[in-house]
Amino acid sequence: METKHLNTLIDRIAGNLKHKAGQLEELVKKYIQKAVQKKERVRNAGAQIQQDNQISVIPPEGIVIDKPGNYQFTKNITWLPGQQATAIAIDIVADDVTLDLQGYSLVAVPVINTNNVIGINITGNDVTIKNGVLVDMLLHGISASLCNNLTISGVAVQGSEYSYLGNDPFVTASGIYVELSENITLQNCQVSGANVTAPAYAGIQLSLSTHARVTDCQTSHLINNDGTVTGFSYVGAKHITTANCHATKLRSYYLGQTTTFGHTVLGFLPTACKNLTYENCTAISLRGCCDDCHGMSIFDSDDITVTGFSAIGIVDGDCPTNTGAKATGLEVYGNNISIQYCQVQNIFAIVPQDKQSCGFSAAGNNITFEACVAYNVFVFDENRNLTKNAAKYGYGIGFGWAPDPRQPFVDMNAVDTVYTNCGAIFCQVGFDTWNHIGGQWNNCSVEDCLTAVLQEDGGQRIFTMDKCSELPPNMTSPMTIINYAANNTFNPPISS
Repeated sequence: METKHLNTLIDRIAGNLKHKAGQLEELVKKYIQKAVQKKERVRNAGAQIQQDNQISVIPPEGIVIDKPGNYQFTKNITWLPGQQATAIAIDIVADDVTLDLQGYSLVAVPVINTNNVIGINITGNDVTIKNGVLVDMLLHGISASLCNNLTISGVAVQGSEYSYLGNDPFVTASGIYVELSENITLQNCQVSGANVTAPAYAGIQLSLSTHARVTDCQTSHLINNDGTVTGFSYVGAKHITTANCHATKLRSYYLGQTTTFGHTVLGFLPTACKNLTYENCTAISLRGCCDDCHGMSIFDSDDITVTGFSAIGIVDGDCPTNTGAKATGLEVYGNNISIQYCQVQNIFAIVPQDKQSCGFSAAGNNITFEACVAYNVFVFDENRNLTKNAAKYGYGIGFGWAPDPRQPFVDMNAVDTVYTNCGAIFCQVGFDTWNHIGGQWNNCSVEDCLTAVLQEDGGQRIFTMDKCSELPPNMTSPMTIINYAANNTFNPPISS
């Protein structure tokens, strides 16, 4: 790709992104540098040019598709990638390529699990990958960079035991990874069975990409032994629709060996994104060790609509020390966010350092919740028993504020947040007004909650953080959080 075209693409995708934290800016720069390097890299020595449209064998050095055309697998293929640091089975550098796996499998047999083993790498335009299974790829099942008009359909990525203990905290292994690309279609894809030790793992990740549709995809049984794990991760993405997608059985642990920023577990995570839509998606059975665990976290993002989302069984603090940051069904840090017809249930936190578990939480401006229900939200003590000691352990809250003691997020109040026709059932607190300014609760209801509405204007809560829960090096713990709630109204007043 010519430099001027590359720069135009980067400006169009990354231009005008708002980043509130230095880590996000650094992350975006990292993606751009990596994509440019990948696009302009020299082909691996010894890679075989694919001459035939029928693919039946792949040598250790991999194959390169450098001509347009329709390519097909003719059988299951076992690939031994050798010992090179980066190994690619199929490298698609040409435009106008369709690769049909025809229901067959490509199975990698890596020599060591620290190599960057990639099943299919794409840097061409107008490329389609469909109908097959990629097994035991380490870094990425499919990786695509600087592509226009990319379709991945009916592909399953199974298994990864990738290990990275180096110094780069931004290393993210994934099943399907797309960066700096436009016009993307992912449909009926599955990512499952990863058990990695790396700063981060994402089932499906779109980074600095725009105009995509992700439908009928599933991520399940993903484990990170020492870092974050996410079902669907979007970073700096714009104009993405995600529909009928599901994240199930995600799990994190803590070893203290990787350079990760945290150990969060997230079903769906848009970070620094704009103009996204989620429809009828679910996050089920997510378990965090000692950092946040959320069904969905809309983080530092604007203009997002979520309809028909469901989160069930979100637990944080499930570790030997019996403490985590917080658990949330759906949390929001952003502006102009609309949450409609969503429900969460069984949201639990064990000794939460942020003093809450929460069905729905809000921080930012102009956030609306309509016809949403939070059911069975509680906090537990260190013996994993239900507790009413709110001063020590906090609350299980149906609807409340999204706490984060780090700058600049601790200063994000929930401004002009509107709750309409929402309900809290079997929670310790139905609705918490903490750090809500100009909030409205319209026709909301509470059933079987210990406290219907919690109002502690001017109050204080003491939060704690540790290395596992992302304590920055320039912060000290514990820290006191002040409640700036003001000018909130209830129409009509809420009662249990």
